[in-house]
Amino acid sequence: MKRLFTSILLFLFIGMPGAARAQVSVDLKLDRSEATTADSVRLVVSVSGVRNAQSPPVLKGLENFRVTPGGTASRMEIVNGKVSAGVDFTFYLQPQKTGSFQIGPAEITIEGQRYQSRLATLSVVTAAGSAGAARGELFLTAELSAHEVYPEEQTVYTVKLYRRVKVRDISISLPENDHLVFKQLAKAREYETVHNGQRYQVLEVRYAVVSHVAGTHVLDPSRMTMTVLEANRRRQGGIFDNPLFDDSFFSFSGGRPATVASEPIKLKVADLPDAGKPADFSGLVGQFTIKSDLQPLSVKAGESATLTVQVAGQGNVQRIPDIKLPDLEHARIYADQPVLEVSQDIGGLKGVKTMKWALVPERAGDLVLPPLTLSYFDPEARRYRTEKAIPPSLKVLPGRSAAARSTPVQTGTKDPDSAPPVKEEVKELGRDILPVHTSARDLMAPGRLMPEVWVSCLLVLAPLCFYLMVFYAVRTREKTEQSRATLAARRALKNFMKNCHGGHLGADGLIDAIRIYLNDRCTLSLGALTWEEVCRILKTRGVRPETIETLRPAFQALEMAVYGGRGNEPAPDEASLIQLIRQVDRELK
Repeated sequence: MKRLFTSILLFLFIGMPGAARAQVSVDLKLDRSEATTADSVRLVVSVSGVRNAQSPPVLKGLENFRVTPGGTASRMEIVNGKVSAGVDFTFYLQPQKTGSFQIGPAEITIEGQRYQSRLATLSVVTAAGSAGAARGELFLTAELSAHEVYPEEQTVYTVKLYRRVKVRDISISLPENDHLVFKQLAKAREYETVHNGQRYQVLEVRYAVVSHVAGTHVLDPSRMTMTVLEANRRRQGGIFDNPLFDDSFFSFSGGRPATVASEPIKLKVADLPDAGKPADFSGLVGQFTIKSDLQPLSVKAGESATLTVQVAGQGNVQRIPDIKLPDLEHARIYADQPVLEVSQDIGGLKGVKTMKWALVPERAGDLVLPPLTLSYFDPEARRYRTEKAIPPSLKVLPGRSAAARSTPVQTGTKDPDSAPPVKEEVKELGRDILPVHTSARDLMAPGRLMPEVWVSCLLVLAPLCFYLMVFYAVRTREKTEQSRATLAARRALKNFMKNCHGGHLGADGLIDAIRIYLNDRCTLSLGALTWEEVCRILKTRGVRPETIETLRPAFQALEMAVYGGRGNEPAPDEASLIQLIRQVDRELK
């Protein structure tokens, strides 16, 4: 029996490939012929007649789709004594626009011969966007807290992901607009709600949106990309047919990528009015207050008091101006560096700017401080406001002036308390009874070091010397074995920059350069490279999630170029990708 089984295995893995290569064929299939812009379409390229392929197929007609690799699987079939093998390449397509598209053909080269698949047609329609209609198990919404604002006035942009399925690896793409600035407010929060009679889990993210240019701006749809976990089909009565195993570890075997999009929104930005604009208006928009404090309220002439002014509020806090304190008669002013503290909550950006001055009066009397003003535009009241802070007066008591403090006190002064202390010359009061030794030689006994002492030193040091020699030999051998890997890791970035020198690499060559860099830098032996592998390696090596998310679109653009048959063309935005690899190299552990 063992011999029969061995013979079958030898036939499958040795004899079969040669016969299978004579009947190579390529097929392309879509899991549906019609989809919406919010759907994820599964595409499978099946290569029959081979057990593996040296390179993935090149797909055409995918310019209007976002392509995500779904993995590779080998298959083997025995039908009527005939053995057939094949490789399936899975891809997920997210449509970027509506229309009818021809997908394919898929091309693959095996042993120098090129094979092509048939074409497939996919119709893409607009996803249902009615808020009152049933939206399915996964959809995205976006809304603004105010649709009419003024330049640099904040409005809150809220994105909500509604889901009734389990997802992971969520990433968001915000609308791209040169005149709008997005700033995330606090952390994303999750909660449960009911929508149209259905219970959903909601992921909510808020952003403060500010426009610097008046006019009507269109916020394109936001998109969230994620992996939707797919449930296993378990047999009834099996060991896993138990509520104990109803969690994501036992109930979900894999996932499919999905992208959902929100509806576009219009934002109208009106010009600030000219009527009533103060002369000292700095562009500050929002609601703000100003207050002052003086400590202490009473000092002597020549001493200092601290004036503190704080401007706090909500709005474009980066525009809070530095308050100017005018010159004061008979007082010197020393300004400190202003400090701006910015915070955020679900309502928008808030800030507190603190300014301090040291006031040094030069003569007795009451030092009257002028009122300090702050001008800003209040969008709720739709008019300009001017706030005032009136500091209290400083009571200055008689004291020595700066000139008096800098003049030496003469002998016979009437104010003995103000005279500086007299320094006396150091006097020798006596000597120690015992001698003071100034060198270690003074403590040694007279005479030479005896030969017995040398022998004792050698006997004590010999084991230590032997241990150090053995330790050095072992360390040298270990360093010899690791020297190549260490040297490659140190030179990984330098070699990557050398490979990219000139900027003539195509998308195919740039992905290969990144693969070589990761192999050298992380001591790996990757044969092929996908975004999932890059993400896993960077996460385990301590690279920050923000850096990984910044790298994601650049690398996926390379993958789309390769899968779309544009691997030999110049890579898109190669300079930015090289800078991202530099940042990754700094964070790698």
